[in-house]
Amino acid sequence: MDHPTLAAWHEAATAQLPPSTKVWDAHTHTGAADPDGFTNTSEALLARLDGVGHAGAVFTTSADPLGYRLHNDRILDEAARSDGRLIPFLRIDPNDASALAETKRSLDAGHRGIKLHPRSEKFRLDHPTVGDVAAVAAERRVPLLVHAGRGMDPLGDAPVRLIDANPGLQIILAHCGISDLSSLAVESQTRPGLMFDTAWWNPADLAALFSWVDASQILYGSDMPYGAPLMSLTIAARAAIQAGLSGPGLSAVFGDNLQRALAGRPATQIGVGVPAFTDPGLLRVASNLFGAIETTFAGVTRAQPLDLARRAAEAAPSPLSGLYAAIAATVDAVDELQDEHPRERLGLLILACSAALTPAAGHP
Repeated sequence: MDHPTLAAWHEAATAQLPPSTKVWDAHTHTGAADPDGFTNTSEALLARLDGVGHAGAVFTTSADPLGYRLHNDRILDEAARSDGRLIPFLRIDPNDASALAETKRSLDAGHRGIKLHPRSEKFRLDHPTVGDVAAVAAERRVPLLVHAGRGMDPLGDAPVRLIDANPGLQIILAHCGISDLSSLAVESQTRPGLMFDTAWWNPADLAALFSWVDASQILYGSDMPYGAPLMSLTIAARAAIQAGLSGPGLSAVFGDNLQRALAGRPATQIGVGVPAFTDPGLLRVASNLFGAIETTFAGVTRAQPLDLARRAAEAAPSPLSGLYAAIAATVDAVDELQDEHPRERLGLLILACSAALTPAAGHP
């Protein structure tokens, strides 16, 4: 069950989305073979979507070192039983000699996109099979979702070269494209087919994404079961609001852009956000929370960064006193959780850090 403090922040964020917004998650998984140990079923995925009021999600199988043909068939079966709420993306390993044939077979069977994971399958985007698959994706007008997060070498200009070589190709770089965001954000300005999803935890990366990339090229994603939708939507919405998005821009990021990409239609520019610097007190809160987050990721609980963040939130003179109080209460909620709840602790820490960097988005 999600922590009530997290739920309160989520409610405050979703209340600022246009009432007509149908939220679609562009990045989720089912499967039980990932060496990381995470598992998910379509029933559990739908239950999580229901719990946060999402209309549906793109989903693909999680990793399996033994291959993906059977998983691609499983994904199609799960999609067929979801009443249209789960949108199937096939997955391939370009190192497998049958990858191109499997791509065509799965698309013929009903998959609506393709997932590539360079870190998991240990390949580069200049792999010859990737070029062949990209050509098929462009011809079929289906998106190519590419892992572009932690634990991998830089992508370099490979996504740009794929798009330039295949007119109409749409590439979605997962996890804010953090591996190469600084350079690829610039390239995206002249390539509407280069898109990014928000399935990432770092509020600073989300702030950069919404300040550098046109809102028509950003898609909300949670990365379930590795990420949690309650937190993922909250911090993405706060970053978007802090950057100045409102109305149709928010609806685009949280659903409309995905539907447009699935239909194979090109993006129509909405505009980039306006970089907004926060006050020094909130920067102090955020920097100490980053320290607490890093130690929690490492499986260590250290009191000092959390204590410093609390003191910074309690003592800062600012007209944003309500936000400071809400952050301090969230830090207190972290302290109340025992070490056997590491994911809840982490979620609250990330949310508090996001709040410190997004004062324009308000607070519960």
